[in-house]
Amino acid sequence: MYEIVWSDEALHDLEQLHVRHQRAITVGVEALRYRPTAPPTLHRKPLEEPLDELGASAWELRLGEFRLFFAVDEETRTVTVLRVILKGRWTTLEALRRSRRS
Repeated sequence: MYEIVWSDEALHDLEQLHVRHQRAITVGVEALRYRPTAPPTLHRKPLEEPLDELGASAWELRLGEFRLFFAVDEETRTVTVLRVILKGRWTTLEALRRSRRS
């Protein structure tokens, strides 16, 4: 089992959301405790191109209209939640930059 660690930015992102969305995201994150790097699916996959804002080994978890970005450290068996964003119609990079302004 993996330990879940939230970055300061991810906690800030989460706090800005309605409680209903916070709960759905928290449930999605809890699922990462068991097999965060299981074979990629449509809803959970490594980023195809590294983004400077997230680091080279970031993964994306799609939770409805939200995207959760995380990194996995196999040595310490830790999943670090990096960011939680509302994707909308923007590209991932645009959505990340847009959410940073809030």
